[in-house]
Amino acid sequence: MGICMINITARGFDLKQGTKDGIEKDLKRIEKMLPDNASFDVTLSRAHDEYKCDITVKHVGSFIRGEAVAERIEPVVDMA
Repeated sequence: MGICMINITARGFDLKQGTKDGIEKDLKRIEKMLPDNASFDVTLSRAHDEYKCDITVKHVGSFIRGEAVAERIEPVVDMA
């Protein structure tokens, strides 16, 4: 099984290492269901006391995208 690349970008706030590690751990569980060499692009942004999370999974010209908005960062990733 190939390893998925995970790119995490935070806009408008500093992402703590513990939160980043938690996101990577959550995405590693999903990795098992994806084709080899898929990649995750995760963009987190904060505006007006809300967090937005966009997750795009890419593999050989195909992609799946999820998006969510929440008041806390922890549930927004799971929702996306």
